[in-house]
Amino acid sequence: MFFFSAFLVLFGAVFAGIAAFICGIVDYDEYTGDVTFGSTGSGFPSAGGPPKTVLFLVGGLFMTVGFLVVIAGVTAALRTVRLAAWLDGTVVHVRGAYRTRDVDLATAYVSEGAVKRRVGHTIVSTPTLEARDPATGHRLTVPLEGDDTGLLPPNELRALADAMTRGRGDSENDRDVHRLAESLRTRVGSVRSV
Repeated sequence: MFFFSAFLVLFGAVFAGIAAFICGIVDYDEYTGDVTFGSTGSGFPSAGGPPKTVLFLVGGLFMTVGFLVVIAGVTAALRTVRLAAWLDGTVVHVRGAYRTRDVDLATAYVSEGAVKRRVGHTIVSTPTLEARDPATGHRLTVPLEGDDTGLLPPNELRALADAMTRGRGDSENDRDVHRLAESLRTRVGSVRSV
């Protein structure tokens, strides 16, 4: 993923370089209306040459595409390098490309989810926990698998299950969370037996 990000940054820089080249070689004489390229004076005659606006629009298009690709590449690289999740008591923290978000699992509505990602030519579904803070409405996705390590270790799955059920009552939401926590504990048993 990191090499793909580096390629995006390089590709975007090339686009931005082309734009700078196009915008830098155009000279426009406001008095005569002549458009010339470079300092040699050679270029299109004023009657048949492309207008300054078209050249700058083409240069601006290349620059915009280049900057968007660079931003996408930098974001992908940051996400790859910075992605982390940890549990502090009952509060789970997930760090993304630009910010860290947190939700208290003891009070949040927690459900099971999945994130699809491409590995080579196949699409793989990765299990997640989807947590929504009832007070703020913020949503948080907690991956249950490492990048290449498979399911989280048993102690981490057990810690998530314990954090989710701590202080829960007997409401419908709480019963759903208890069932999900029991499902995580069952996965812990299946990880041990493998």
